[in-house]
Amino acid sequence: MAAVTDIDLCNRALLSLGAKTIGAFTDKGDRAKICAAVYPGLKDDILSRHDWRFTIVKRQLARLADAPISQWTYVYALPSNRLTDAPLAVFNSSVAGSAPVKDFEIKKLGFYTNELAVYIDYQQDGTVEDSWPPYFQNLIVVAMKGHIGFGVTGSKTLEKMYYEQAFGTLGEGGNGGLLATTRARNARENPTIPFTDFTLINVRNEGAY
Repeated sequence: MAAVTDIDLCNRALLSLGAKTIGAFTDKGDRAKICAAVYPGLKDDILSRHDWRFTIVKRQLARLADAPISQWTYVYALPSNRLTDAPLAVFNSSVAGSAPVKDFEIKKLGFYTNELAVYIDYQQDGTVEDSWPPYFQNLIVVAMKGHIGFGVTGSKTLEKMYYEQAFGTLGEGGNGGLLATTRARNARENPTIPFTDFTLINVRNEGAY
């Protein structure tokens, strides 16, 4: 079975709106231009609205060679593929059941703490559509219809209907509808998340952040 792509999800939205599909965001015509303008930003917005389980990975941070000039003893390089700035959880050991670390600070140059080792759970950017569960793919499709409905069909009523289906009514502040039920379903999933990287300590400062 072929992998699901961004174009596939856009085409599902277009077909549901009664429009022809596209082959790429660079195709000629309004449909491709509209999808190219809306899809990337909409995807990033929805991914950043919740701690989606399929975006979370574990990693040991690499300690930087130079000691920080501050109240902290060590500074560590943060992963460059973070979806959000702050990690979801911080530990000083990879042993299951380790107590979370609360004493740290995140600055421009990295992660500051007095811990000798740092392990984090964080949301990674760059997850591909094929790795998303079907229910999240469906959320993206409905949300797309709620953003491109008018541009594709000329119907504001249709666009509003799909927007509310995806995000709820105005009174729900964009946090209702299918987004709310998808969050609830995702929150019930609690898979074991393996560490994806055990980095060496005392790396160089270049490219740390």
